[in-house]
Amino acid sequence: MVRLTELHEAGRAAALALDCPAFPDNPFVGQKPLQDRTIALVSTAGLIQRGSKPLRGGYAAYQRFESCVQNNDILISHISVNFDRSAAISNIETILPRNALAELASANEIGACANTHYSFMGSTDPTLMQEHANTLAQELRTNNVDTAVLLPV
Repeated sequence: MVRLTELHEAGRAAALALDCPAFPDNPFVGQKPLQDRTIALVSTAGLIQRGSKPLRGGYAAYQRFESCVQNNDILISHISVNFDRSAAISNIETILPRNALAELASANEIGACANTHYSFMGSTDPTLMQEHANTLAQELRTNNVDTAVLLPV
């Protein structure tokens, strides 16, 4: 994540001009040990499955990645002059660490990995994403996922 002081002037001005919405909702789960949690990953890298149309800034919905989707079939469509995509292109695990999460589950460090992980397009107005985020929260509840690890890009 780039610091505001490292952005070019126009980028810094645009970021500072954004409204930061307040979300008054409370979490839907209480605290419990990691060994009892089912965890899903939620990225803002604008990830897509190979063969899908690339996402662009302003796209508010999310993409699903079932556990059967191979890492080499997950591509990054997020583009920014402030973001170096080379690590993600060479190894998607750098921004969507599904294998690392599975290793934690195998080692009993966490309860389980969710069967599905998700990605939003990060360069989108959060107020446009709220409806989709609420839908995702309900999907997570329905699938008994009680922890989402947010992976900003």
